[in-house]
Amino acid sequence: MSDKPVPHYLNIGGLVAIGFDRTGEYMLTISQSGRGVYRIGTWERLARDIELVYAAAGSAAGIGPIADLQIPVSEIN
Repeated sequence: MSDKPVPHYLNIGGLVAIGFDRTGEYMLTISQSGRGVYRIGTWERLARDIELVYAAAGSAAGIGPIADLQIPVSEIN
């Protein structure tokens, strides 16, 4: 375990949508540079996909540990 403090914020450039899995363990981000999955609490990035995929009808396909899920997201204009 690291002695580094957990940041209180996470900078994600070009963010266009964000959502959380049902367990609240993972956060899916969608940006102009692709998708990322982060673990809540540590903010460790667990997966990254540079393919441009945007939310449709309020949800987006997960990647990495949530790859089999459609994640409800809120879009940011």
